[in-house]
Amino acid sequence: MQRKHVVATSLLLGGLMLGQGAMAAEPAPDYDLTANLGLTSNYMWRGTTLSADQAAIQGGVDWQMNNGFYLGTWISNVAGGYEQDWYGGYGFRTDEVVWDVGYILYTYPVQDNLTFGEAYANLSWRMLNGGIALTLNADDDANNPADSGDVFLYIGGTWTVSGIDLGGTIGNYSRGRNGFDNYSYLELFMRKNDFGFRFAKNSLDSPEGDYRFWLTYEMDFDLR
Repeated sequence: MQRKHVVATSLLLGGLMLGQGAMAAEPAPDYDLTANLGLTSNYMWRGTTLSADQAAIQGGVDWQMNNGFYLGTWISNVAGGYEQDWYGGYGFRTDEVVWDVGYILYTYPVQDNLTFGEAYANLSWRMLNGGIALTLNADDDANNPADSGDVFLYIGGTWTVSGIDLGGTIGNYSRGRNGFDNYSYLELFMRKNDFGFRFAKNSLDSPEGDYRFWLTYEMDFDLR
């Protein structure tokens, strides 16, 4: 997740709240339990590859109360092991703006000293979205690219044209640990139903900054 679960949760909350308002006459369920499964030719996160330009299988489970509180977990293979994320937060609406605030812990169980956690705040308004993430805690190791006080900012948008979703994200990642440069990136995507095609380019002055294209396939399931 770009780690998709954080942004997707914000957009999902917006859809659920609108749906509940439109069907106010029907009793609302106490919670929603959903799962997601994805295949990607490259696991890209914030404009960089975490799978060494190899394919990845990803999936997660989300539990969401009808009052806006939610918990979830998400997993993916990465270069040298796997990543498992744990997150919780609260989504709410003010007029046309949907807000999503919470905390996410990134863990790498078979790789030492790479765990870190972030507080985040995301918002979506019509076709636009944006947000900020602040690293609150990180394993103190020279191999860990994250450090307390790191800041990630992004803004993006999605438009539907003839049944095809088109969109993009501009992000900036400021990191404080020696040996890991700050950078910005651009990501563009095109999606039709469950299939997607993506492009990314970042500003790192290394092979990590090369242009990248990759394919995705994502499915969602209702477990309730």
